[in-house]
Amino acid sequence: MTVGAGHKVPLSGGSVSLGSWGRVDVSGLFEAKVETVSGQVVELPSDVARNLGTTVLWLDDQDGLLLLVPRTGEEILQVDLSHGTARQLEWLVRDEDEDLRFASVQPAPGGTLLVLYERGLICLGPDGRARWHILHDDLSAEIVDVDQDDVVLRQQWPQELAGREHRYSLATGELRG
Repeated sequence: MTVGAGHKVPLSGGSVSLGSWGRVDVSGLFEAKVETVSGQVVELPSDVARNLGTTVLWLDDQDGLLLLVPRTGEEILQVDLSHGTARQLEWLVRDEDEDLRFASVQPAPGGTLLVLYERGLICLGPDGRARWHILHDDLSAEIVDVDQDDVVLRQQWPQELAGREHRYSLATGELRG
């Protein structure tokens, strides 16, 4: 398993192809479903469906895992396309102001995947499960470097703190400086 070897899939026109695994269809403001090629249907929760247009859809083609990482929502959802099941993968500690919320994903060494959002950083293992989840106090954080040992976040604002960096252990999430 190597969830980090996956890729983003774009939602356009109310649907997205999941290649050989099936598709995601949006049928209304609060209705969306994943249809697998084997005929299984996974109804997505209404809050997930409502925010699907701004959600990062990450597909691990090799293992048939679809991650839904919301820009504004509070949970990362994992859909197992081979079994037609969905489960909450991780809960995000969000800022109260939805305008400040963001989410991004970045592959990391060893088949892992990093999920950065306005209040935290999550490292998902190759199997798609959370290895660690740390909270940070930087609404402007961006990932600027990832190597075999560390992930580095850089602060973008306010101006007097711009450029400040924090280094976290890729293995444990421990702050190294």
